[in-house]
Amino acid sequence: MKLINNCLYLDYNATAPLVKPVEDWLTKGAACFGNPASTHQLGRKSKSLINATIDTIQSTFNAKEYDVFFHSGATEAINSVVKGFSFNSLKAKRPFHVLCFDSDHSSMVNQREHVEILGGTFQVLNTKDGDFNKEEVIKALKGLEGDKLINFTYVNNESGVVWDLNEVLEIKNETGATVHIDCVQLVSKVKDWQKLPLGLDYYTFSGHKFGAMKSVGFTLISTKSNWTPLIRGGGQQKAMRSGTENAFGTNTIKLALEYNLEKFDYDKVNNAKVEIEKWLLENFNNEITVIGANAKGRNATTIFFSIGDRDINTLMMALDMAGICGSSGSACASGIIKPSRVAKAYGLDDISSTNVLRLSLSPFTENSSEIIQKLEPVLSKFLK
Repeated sequence: MKLINNCLYLDYNATAPLVKPVEDWLTKGAACFGNPASTHQLGRKSKSLINATIDTIQSTFNAKEYDVFFHSGATEAINSVVKGFSFNSLKAKRPFHVLCFDSDHSSMVNQREHVEILGGTFQVLNTKDGDFNKEEVIKALKGLEGDKLINFTYVNNESGVVWDLNEVLEIKNETGATVHIDCVQLVSKVKDWQKLPLGLDYYTFSGHKFGAMKSVGFTLISTKSNWTPLIRGGGQQKAMRSGTENAFGTNTIKLALEYNLEKFDYDKVNNAKVEIEKWLLENFNNEITVIGANAKGRNATTIFFSIGDRDINTLMMALDMAGICGSSGSACASGIIKPSRVAKAYGLDDISSTNVLRLSLSPFTENSSEIIQKLEPVLSKFLK
């Protein structure tokens, strides 16, 4: 748990504060401003930071056979992978298809328009109780002619449900599909998170989800992958993404990964989550529905529940006034509040899917008592 500006911050799935080594490095003013492409000593120093981060990433995930593609975060990465895949198929004059799931992040679900403009097909597969059916996915992929790209979200950003990547490996082996894995919510939220099941094509991460700076992330790309990069220019990053490399932000990924490897204690934070969830169910069982509670796999930090027909905006305001930072799963666009697609995938109606609350703990939480103490007066007044 981390207290920030006297607030209890329970919105780590949205963004995490900078971890201490990153804060310390930034406050030293040790900024590397040299262009990594320059051959002088300051350029070489910047390049050395990038190379050290690549080594750390490949070592952390035991992924030496993967290239590391740095970008501004998962939204850019997903756009690059989807469009790069589409361009590659167009270049080869092959039909192509992109598939994802109803519970995937908006940056994936909203690729339909561009895929179809480029001449491909786009399909959103349904989940049931938050999980996919392996045989149904295989059937859908085998029914398509040409190149196929499918996205799987390893750890769901709203529900915290964890999918089995070994099943995904079986799907790839049986169908030959290109597979992208959204790993944005993986680091320090799953037991042995660094033991990433490899063998798939792309694994995408965003630095700000685990204590690095915002607007910097990375994707592991199999060296066997064949795609056409989206951003053209001077050929930086083996031409995977041209443009001057962000050595400054990239180094914070290294520092944050090292910190998470050292400090994350799965049992402590998972026990705290279980205690908070148990307290919620014991005290508000008739007023809430915990989403994903019976999933085959869950992360250690996320509690996601619906408050039925109670107004979520009122609750969010009450929590904020009490100094508690949580998150509503509903999305707001042009003043229109929409139901959570993730909640709807669990069979909740539009009203219940709109009035949802996500509490996402720090991966370094050690106990639940202060969290429960601050939540109790607000939820008791609002829900009872």
